[in-house]
Amino acid sequence: MTIFEDFFKAHWQNILIAGTVIVIIVGVVVYAKEKIRKSNAKAAGELCAADTIEELEAVIKKFPDHKSSDYARAKLGRRYFETGSYDKASEIFNSLSKKSRYKDLRAQAALNLAVILEQTGKTEEAAQKYSLIGRSTDYPEEYRADANCQAARIYISMNKNSLAKACLELIKPEKLRGEEDNQHYQKAKFLEMLM
Repeated sequence: MTIFEDFFKAHWQNILIAGTVIVIIVGVVVYAKEKIRKSNAKAAGELCAADTIEELEAVIKKFPDHKSSDYARAKLGRRYFETGSYDKASEIFNSLSKKSRYKDLRAQAALNLAVILEQTGKTEEAAQKYSLIGRSTDYPEEYRADANCQAARIYISMNKNSLAKACLELIKPEKLRGEEDNQHYQKAKFLEMLM
């Protein structure tokens, strides 16, 4: 007999037990991963399907840490905005602008805060908020360009053309998708004609 055969003959029970344990562990891991995947899919489905304020509040409470919960919070903020609950909307957007794990959502939440300021008659504060977003490197370029256009639009309406010009000069077509054909760049060029 060979060394392998001798070893197998002497330890066949231990080998069988070890093999069985490995199969059981692999089975448990596969089962757990599948259960987690289904649970995540269910949570994502519920978070995406919620539409009313009540549904959104309930589903966010049910899945507060799910990776899709920030998008549900943003939707809830929009629903509050649409119903004129600006304080609640501001609270949500303020939190998202600082804590969201998604850069685009942080930027959109910051822009939404500026929209609320403008909507509530705080026009100069809105322009300053837009301008701050437009100068921040924490946000993607498209959002910064949008913010600079919004700030410039308000400054032009207030006859503060030097502030408007400073915002518009920050919009660089080479940094935007579509470069000179980009909607924000085109809007900036139009706003420049109004000064």
